Amino acid sequence: MIKIDTYPYGFELSGEQWELHENMVRWVRVSGEENKMSLTGNVVGAAVFEDADDAVVVVEYPHNEVFHTMGKQTGWKGPFKELKDVVHRNGRVVVLDAEGEHAL
Repeated sequence: MIKIDTYPYGFELSGEQWELHENMVRWVRVSGEENKMSLTGNVVGAAVFEDADDAVVVVEYPHNEVFHTMGKQTGWKGPFKELKDVVHRNGRVVVLDAEGEHAL
């Protein structure tokens, strides 16, 4: 997982352009369709898995002291406490937090 503290942070995945802002995620599909999602939490990390055509954005909600993930393939997951990393193992996305490993 890449920790993000400078915005905007961008990457490309399967021809889609992703742009992460502190409180927003923006992506443009190959067809040119633009999508935006405003967040009440803060984008603090991202993990891009090109081989699996997946990306996971990590959102921190400081008022609740928890993290959630938003994945291209896995959707919204959480809450997680003290999220440490997001990795890809054995064909699955896995979140590592204070309580152990959680497959998404």
